[in-house]
Amino acid sequence: LHYDFFVIHSAKDAEWVNYTLLSKLEGEHCLKGCIADRDFQLGELVLNNITESIKQSAKVLIILTPNLVQSRWCEYEMKTAFHVSVEMGTKSVIPVLL
Repeated sequence: LHYDFFVIHSAKDAEWVNYTLLSKLEGEHCLKGCIADRDFQLGELVLNNITESIKQSAKVLIILTPNLVQSRWCEYEMKTAFHVSVEMGTKSVIPVLL
């Protein structure tokens, strides 16, 4: 696997994800995370990026905020994460309540 975790979050929560969550997990704990804005391959379809990034991640973190439920992209990412989890039988989806 290429990543320790993939983060599903609303764009409105990106500041917290980038400056709090990632600094803690990547900086202090030396884990390798995947977030769309930074790690998706340019020129690749977004849907393919989502699916492949989730498949290449050991865990999927879902940042639960009111903003999350308003995003169709987040809805797609969550559905994909659960589908991949069942399909591969190896994923762990972890909710993070803010």
